[in-house]
Amino acid sequence: DGGSDNFAAPCRPTTNGTIFSGIGLASVAYGGASEEWVAVGSISDNDDAHGRPYAYRLSTGTCVAPASDTSDFAAPTSSASVGVTNVAIDRATAFFQGKDARFFSFTISSTGWVNPGAEIRPSGAGGASTTMGMALFGAAPVTLALGGSADIQRMTFLTPAAPFTASVFTFSPVIGLVGLPAVIDPSRIIAGTNRTAPSVDVFSFGDGGVVVGPGTGGYARTSPVLASNGLGYSVDVDGGVTAFSTAAWSSTAVWRGAVPGAAGVIGSPALDCLRSASGVGLTSTLGVLYIPSTGGSLTAVLVDSPGLDPSAQWPKYQHDSSNSGNAAVSPASSCP
Repeated sequence: DGGSDNFAAPCRPTTNGTIFSGIGLASVAYGGASEEWVAVGSISDNDDAHGRPYAYRLSTGTCVAPASDTSDFAAPTSSASVGVTNVAIDRATAFFQGKDARFFSFTISSTGWVNPGAEIRPSGAGGASTTMGMALFGAAPVTLALGGSADIQRMTFLTPAAPFTASVFTFSPVIGLVGLPAVIDPSRIIAGTNRTAPSVDVFSFGDGGVVVGPGTGGYARTSPVLASNGLGYSVDVDGGVTAFSTAAWSSTAVWRGAVPGAAGVIGSPALDCLRSASGVGLTSTLGVLYIPSTGGSLTAVLVDSPGLDPSAQWPKYQHDSSNSGNAAVSPASSCP
């Protein structure tokens, strides 16, 4: 409605603050009631260098803020200018990235935040990079796949177990940067890599191996999209689209082409089914790949895939067509 407040009690600190993370949607139970959706994010208090978890109960418009500053995740003053971009939800557990590359998990219940934030991070993370993308996969305890920083040259896997364990796989064949991940199954991650010949590669979580995939015209910093018919799509920074096979991985692309007007791509593409003028999903063998660019354009491309892969654990950036960042949601729930 024009951007005005829709809730009686806006979810914000009493003094000025800064939003330090993206938004994720969680499904939680309150006081024995049936599960409902809540929006989860991180906000600072009084513009300080701390980000604290906040949540909205969407049904009532009430705010679930941290009880005190003990429910925060702090960053050194020297890193206060680095924004927190990651939030991902696994049912009632929210995972946040701190501004100094540390990671924290919080659990929400009918009484608010259950714990003050369990810190999880790879060993020696004090000098680690702040990554731009996070995906969840595997059985409980879930594993976090991290990638897409300005200087990190690896795909990092974190398992928030007790005690926390970290497996940091530095893939020796990758000479360059690793983009945002998409997840096929409990052991395979797909991401763009910047090597001598930029490509879209498969990373195997089980043994730390990497399999070279189809080359692209440029470095795919953004997350690939995994489609329902065994295809995947990757978009590089120059607007080049590469279609590849996820069923039978190959170094040969299914097809590749440049998209007019899609140069300067730094936002991850999205895949949706065909829809009527009223927004109803249509049954079709075709789908629409949406590509944002820094020039202010949004390009729609008809592709031979009717929607996201419902069997993939994390088929795109923020997981599903609603960008909920919630692993409990079906990726293709809104498509026929």
